[in-house]
Amino acid sequence: MKSYQPVACQWYDQLEALSVKGLELQVIYIDEQNVHHHLAGSITTLYTKDKAEYMVINDQVHIRLDKLISVNGILPGSYC
Repeated sequence: MKSYQPVACQWYDQLEALSVKGLELQVIYIDEQNVHHHLAGSITTLYTKDKAEYMVINDQVHIRLDKLISVNGILPGSYC
């Protein structure tokens, strides 16, 4: 897998706020094989492992933050 590319602090803060609210989200991301996935669910946790940041959707799907394409239509770095 390609090395982790740190995400902007503002993007992480946005994800953290969505996690606290427990809202149902529409998530688009790519996996290790560069396959696009669409997923509905809420963020149950954010964590760091081996110097990479992840979020967990519905207590099941672990997504590396630099693999996110959008969350509820919000693009990484598309806001102030």
